[in-house]
Formats: sequence, C-alpha cells, structure tokens
Amino acid sequence: MTNNRLYTIEQAAEMLTVSRPTIYNMIRDNQLAATYVRSQMRVSQASIDAFIEQNTTLGA
Repeated sequence: MTNNRLYTIEQAAEMLTVSRPTIYNMIRDNQLAATYVRSQMRVSQASIDAFIEQNTTLGA
C-alpha cells in the first residue's frame, strides 16, 4: 500500500531532523521531491522514504 501523505516543509524538516533551509536546499538539489498544493510546497512520505533509503548505510 502506497502512503500518499504530504507534509509541510516544517514537518519534513522535523522528520529528517534538519532545518527548513536544509529542506529547501535538498529540494533545489533534487535530493528530495516536492509538489505544490494551493501554492504551498509539500513533501510526500514517499519522497522522504526514498531519501532515507538512499542515504542510509547498512549496519549503521
């Protein structure tokens, strides 16, 4: 089952334990995908999960 939940920039930053500017930089650098909902940027759970998977080393 796919989780299509969308998070605000603030929520995504909290989930990844980084700052809001870091989230914007990650989006700019295509490390994290974002979409607009009524002119507000949102980050999907799938995008957060993909980022974590790509940036996690085994055994860590």
